[in-house]
Parts: sequence; C-alpha cells; structure tokens
Amino acid sequence: MEEMIRDTAEKVFAGPDEAANAARIDPALWQQANDAGFAIALAAEDQGGLGLSGVEAFAPVRVAAARGVALPLGETVLANWLLSAAGLDVEEEACGVLCGDPAGQPVPFGRDLAAVVVVGEGRLSVLRPTAEDWVRAENMAGEARDSLATVPAAETEATLPVTQEMVEGALAMLRAVQCAAATRAALEMSLEYCNTREQFGRSLSRFQAIQTQLAVMAAESCSATMAADMVLAAFDERDTVPERFLTAVAVARVRTSEAATRAAATAHQVHGAIGFSGEYALHPLTRRMWCWRDEAGTEEVWAERLGQSLLSKPVGDYWPWLTDQDFKTSAEAV
Repeated sequence: MEEMIRDTAEKVFAGPDEAANAARIDPALWQQANDAGFAIALAAEDQGGLGLSGVEAFAPVRVAAARGVALPLGETVLANWLLSAAGLDVEEEACGVLCGDPAGQPVPFGRDLAAVVVVGEGRLSVLRPTAEDWVRAENMAGEARDSLATVPAAETEATLPVTQEMVEGALAMLRAVQCAAATRAALEMSLEYCNTREQFGRSLSRFQAIQTQLAVMAAESCSATMAADMVLAAFDERDTVPERFLTAVAVARVRTSEAATRAAATAHQVHGAIGFSGEYALHPLTRRMWCWRDEAGTEEVWAERLGQSLLSKPVGDYWPWLTDQDFKTSAEAV
C-alpha cells in the first residue's frame, strides 16, 4: 500500500522544478492532491477519511518534501486527523494546526488556508480567519508564515481525546519527516551532479575528496530516513505506548535536524556556485530544509526534552528502557 501511494504521489508532484520556487499554494496542484485522497489519509473512515497508517498517510508528504513543493499537505493531514478524532467532518481545503494560544504564532501558508485547527488541553477549535486577521510574514524559503493579529471567534468547538503534548509531537514528527525526505533528495541530486559533471577529464565522483563528502551525505540520509521511519511507526502506537512515540519524536527531531544541516552544507559544497542559483532545484530545497529544522521545536528543544525524560528515570533503568523501545524501520532506509 505504501508503495502504491508513493507512486501516485510521484505522479501528482512530478511538475517542473520551477514549481518548487513558488511561495503560494498552487490551487490546481492542491486539487490534484486532494482528489488523490492525500489530505484525508489519516482521518478515521467513519468520519470521511481513509484510516491509513502513519507510514502510509505520510508517504505523499515525503514525496512533496523531496520535491520542495509549497503545500501545507502534512498540516492538513494532521488537521483532518484531529477533526475526525473530535467527531467532526474532515476539510477538503488546506488547513493549519496550532497548539495553545493562537495569537502571534506563525502559521504555514496562513493567508491561503481555509481553516486553522487550534488545540488546547482536551479541546479543539476551528477558526476561519479572513485576510484582515493575518499579519503577513515569510520564512527563509519565501513561504508564508503569517500570524494572527486578530483571533476570530471559533466556528466550531469540540472535545478532543488527544493531548496537546501528542499534537505537539505530531507537528514535530511532520518536520522530521520532511527534513529526512529533503536530505535524501539533496543526496540524490548531488550524486547525479557529481556523476555527470566533469573536471580535469573525469567526473567529479572520481575524486576522493568528493567521494568522502558523498559518503558522509549518504550516512546522514540513511540515519535521517531511519529516524523518520521509526517515529511514523511509533505514531501508530501512540495510544498504547505514548511515551515511546514522544521519545521517537525527540530522537527523530534531533537526528533529522542534524542531518539536514550537514547534508545541505555538503550538497552546496559539491555543487559549487550552481547550487546557489535560484533556478536550480537544490536552492529552494535547502532553504526549506533550514526552515523545517527550526519549526515545531528546534533540535536543541527536543534534545533537552529527551534528556529530561531520561533523567527522570532511575539510573538502573536506562538500558532496559533503551532496549525496550522496539522501534521499527523500513527496508528503504538502508
């Protein structure tokens, strides 16, 4: 199933590389993604969703991230998961998700969203801001990260059987998955470039220094992909072993952020000046990687949360706790 979904996503997001430079949502592309059922993949079937697993539901998100596509697909997947959990109908249009007080928080693609799902402890609210409610801002990639100067009255409110901590973890999981996918894409782009670009009569990939850099990138990509696989597998067990999911989030967030930082730097080193060209696909991809690594909690924030979790356990429980995690990965990671 995951492979079939990924193949479909590859076709939907197989547009020209120039599309990755777009800072606004492409309505036609969003409609294609919506028609394919990507946005409702995680929502329960009895609430109009597809009821897929985390790995399956986020397969299109990984493809979109690797292509640098400017769509809030992952946010809408999570928004519809929360709406269905609260017993509400799913949304077909693009949505955002916020935790706590929504005022002043940056919202990906805010001005283009149909709704914002706000999560408090045990409660969910659906806001429908108008253009006048938004304070416009952009991130390093040129994508909208607007904030609400005026918080409109909630259109709908409902009880939510999902904790705010879990939602914060899910948002961090999304960014980890995107970082891992983009890291892999940067590696593939670098391999192709180094195998075709010649210098001094031979391809760049024949130079030992370049080989070493590509090998480091490959290791970072493999590690990041495995971390993303682990957190998606743990997401499906969030109700039975919530601590394992939150631990996987922290691990994945730290590891994929590290990988994105190193892979982006190395990719630009092996590409040389062409990598910084706005028309070249690496440029918009790495800008998004730098943004994603710092959203939904930075690497440092999640490292501290992981450390505090460990420090709360008796010293003798460290090793049993570690070996009991039973994280899962896909064969694709290696």
